[in-house]
Amino acid sequence: LMLYAPGVTCTKLTASGENAVTATLTAAPDCPLGEYAFRLRTAGGASEVRTFRVSPFPVAVEAEPNDARERAQPVPPNTSVAGVVEAGDVDHFAVALKKGQRLAAEVEGVRMGADVTDTVVTVYGPDGAELASADDTPLFRQDPFVTLVAPADGTYVVQVRDTNFGGGDNHRYVLHVGTFSRPAAVFPAGGQAGTEVAVKFFGPGEERTASVKLPQAGVPFELYPTDAGGAAPTPNPFRVSAFPNVIEAEPNDSPKQASTAAAWPVAFNGIVEKAGDADHFRFRARRGDAIDVQAWA
Repeated sequence: LMLYAPGVTCTKLTASGENAVTATLTAAPDCPLGEYAFRLRTAGGASEVRTFRVSPFPVAVEAEPNDARERAQPVPPNTSVAGVVEAGDVDHFAVALKKGQRLAAEVEGVRMGADVTDTVVTVYGPDGAELASADDTPLFRQDPFVTLVAPADGTYVVQVRDTNFGGGDNHRYVLHVGTFSRPAAVFPAGGQAGTEVAVKFFGPGEERTASVKLPQAGVPFELYPTDAGGAAPTPNPFRVSAFPNVIEAEPNDSPKQASTAAAWPVAFNGIVEKAGDADHFRFRARRGDAIDVQAWA
């Protein structure tokens, strides 16, 4: 088994047939969270790249039958469930919550590679009423997530299915479900290397500000939001830049009202807050300067 990053080792490899192998993997205590790639090398060559995720939560394996809400598989809060959407399959998982607790449910399907597992996640309340549903999301493209605040004590059911009720033996996914932090967005969306940045998180039960310490330039960094409910299992996009931040100051809807930088190069940060919003930024350049402008959104 060929692994491409430190932190995970293969401790056992057992062939159970000509086309089946079971690998036992061990993640070191200080192993970074995230996606890990591997290939299986055999006498016939190397396999295609496959991936798995190192999660902050205990991993439970999906257990059938769980194709109806009445047969939902119980899981403790803050669990990563490894499942497969078989053809026409619908999986259900039950989690007990108290009123006011945050429920976060995030599916990694398309991000896991292999067959394209395009899923829908739906949450039902203790009374069986649908509370929320998501298919594609701006944050994770074709992978869905839902966050909500529990309106009452009771057992909540999370449903995972293929968008078109398709599926197959290799349509695998990981469902992270619990009370962990799962903001839909952060602002500013980046910061200067080696500084400490005040970041605001957005989403149900997520409205808060935290201080984030950024590494020096060139050091890999991923932003895993965390609070009393637990750390997010996957990161929010966040750009570490060599340039100082300038945060937009409203009103800046016209060039005359532009937010101004003391010097450049610079990283301007803003939010398109409503339909028709236009943000303007000002900096001073000299005649003949080559100006490179890139937008990350």
